[in-house]
Amino acid sequence: MTDTSANNTQKSYSSSVTLLITGENLDPNVVTDKLSLTANQSWKKGEKRIFSSGREHIYPWGGWKRFAREQEASFFLEEQLEAWLNVLSPKATEIEFIKSLGASVTLDCYISVSNAATTQMKVEILTKLGNLGIAVALNIFGDAEKNSPLSNP
Repeated sequence: MTDTSANNTQKSYSSSVTLLITGENLDPNVVTDKLSLTANQSWKKGEKRIFSSGREHIYPWGGWKRFAREQEASFFLEEQLEAWLNVLSPKATEIEFIKSLGASVTLDCYISVSNAATTQMKVEILTKLGNLGIAVALNIFGDAEKNSPLSNP
């Protein structure tokens, strides 16, 4: 991603890419076993979560999330996608198996900017993601300083 302001700093741009796998009856343990990766968050269909506000949520489907590694947190979007491809490309058979269970596999991208920004993903990245059957979700927000998950844990 290229920030079009004169001074590109982390305060004017932040991004994160999370691997998100969901499915109606997804068993997160199967994902962990197949990918040999540990989830940062996971849940089964029907599990209940109570938020600090007291609000209750019952998950209508199973899910598994893994955040980018800490050393990649300062990378721009395209670099984070490439880092995920380095992890996931050798696991193509495992991803195909997980998808055969009815699950969807998505790289969930968060982008926050305080100035105008542009991005162009390399065809090679898009091709590799497509060949793996991985979708990309883009969540774009204004005002990087206020919205960054990195600055507001």
